[in-house]
Amino acid sequence: MLIILLKVFLLVIILAGVLLLPVGIPGNFIASFIVLFYYLLDSSNTFSFWHFIILLFLSILCEVIDYVSGIWGARKYGSSKKGLFGAIIGTILGAIIGSAIFPFIGSLIGAFAGMFLGTIFLEYFFVKKHMKESLKAGYGAVVGRTVAISFKYIVGFGIFLFVFIRFFL
Repeated sequence: MLIILLKVFLLVIILAGVLLLPVGIPGNFIASFIVLFYYLLDSSNTFSFWHFIILLFLSILCEVIDYVSGIWGARKYGSSKKGLFGAIIGTILGAIIGSAIFPFIGSLIGAFAGMFLGTIFLEYFFVKKHMKESLKAGYGAVVGRTVAISFKYIVGFGIFLFVFIRFFL
């Protein structure tokens, strides 16, 4: 009975980590290390060390794609380095303000809105681009981030499903 409760608890932690990916929680890494933890804890061959290595590799790949797609999206739509900086600062501020207004979902919405507005603000006021170009750069930052989050979610829910199957089926 205790082992079932532990498995459910670990699955809840994995799911929470995956759901919080957009606000910067490293949910895929958390899931990978839960697999390592369970591998070290239990000798029933539920997981192997290779499972951990593969999941860790996928988690690192997600972070690389996150970094590259954010830059790709912003650059493809005409953002400057200052615009990229604005996206980063805007994401952080937006998530903080959003979570103060409405926890969890507010931080998600705030992060995307902050990214968009941060890019526009720096592009328009510091790079001196026209508003149309600034809006396009902000849109590109959001597109890039959306691609990254989508990939992270796919991998994260895949890890969750993998762990669930290994635990209970």
